[in-house]
Amino acid sequence: MGTTGAGGGTLLLVKTGAGTQTLGGTSDNASATARLETGTLVLAKSSGAAVHALGASGVGLTVNNGLLQLAGSGGDQLYTQLDVLLNNGLFDLNGTSEGWDQLDGTNGVLRNDAAATVSVMTLGQNNGGMTY
Repeated sequence: MGTTGAGGGTLLLVKTGAGTQTLGGTSDNASATARLETGTLVLAKSSGAAVHALGASGVGLTVNNGLLQLAGSGGDQLYTQLDVLLNNGLFDLNGTSEGWDQLDGTNGVLRNDAAATVSVMTLGQNNGGMTY
C-alpha cells in the first residue's frame, strides 16, 4: 500500500499485496481517491453528509482486483460526485446502502455478501449513470 499527493491536492491510496487495509475514523477524507490492485480495502468511516472515506470528484475509486467492502456507519462512504471504475474486482455492499455518481467498468462484480440484508445502490447523484 502507498499514498501519493501534494499538499492540498488529491490523495491517492494504492492498495497492493495480501491483507486488509481499513479506512476508518470520523474525519472526512476530502479529495481522497483509492486504487485497489490486490487484497482487501474496507471503507469504514463513521460517515455522513460531510464525512466520507473517499471524497474526490470524478474517478475516485478504481477496483482492478481484490475486494472492496463497505462497512462503518452513516451510509455515505463515497462522496456523491465520485465515480467508481470496477474492473476484475469485487465490490461488496456488505448490507449497507450507498450512492455515488457513476459506475463504469469491464469485468467486476458488485454484490451484497451480508446474509439476510438488503442493499440499495443509487447512481447518478451528480447526473452520472452507468457504462458497463
